[in-house]
Amino acid sequence: MLNLNSKRLTFERYSDKDLAHVIELVSDPFMMKFIGNGHTKDEQYAIRLIERMMEQYRNFDDYGLHKLIHRQTGDFIGHAGLVAQVIDDTFEIELGYWIKRAYWG
Repeated sequence: MLNLNSKRLTFERYSDKDLAHVIELVSDPFMMKFIGNGHTKDEQYAIRLIERMMEQYRNFDDYGLHKLIHRQTGDFIGHAGLVAQVIDDTFEIELGYWIKRAYWG
């Protein structure tokens, strides 16, 4: 299991209890303009994203997006990680990160 921490952040695996956090990310139009087709997403998309990350944990150990938790406040600030995927019939690893706007800067 991933044990990655910094002075300010803790990385944690997603669970099915994190839906509200993911909905907050995928419904923010300012952040989503940099993700995929640039459009906000709905609750069903958020559910599928969590399911995909949990599948990545099962199939590829610590690959997948992990919640970023601010160590001092315990606040969810976004997610980051290495995402395993197939692009043009080739297995690729992508570095992904989504950070809530309140923490941009």
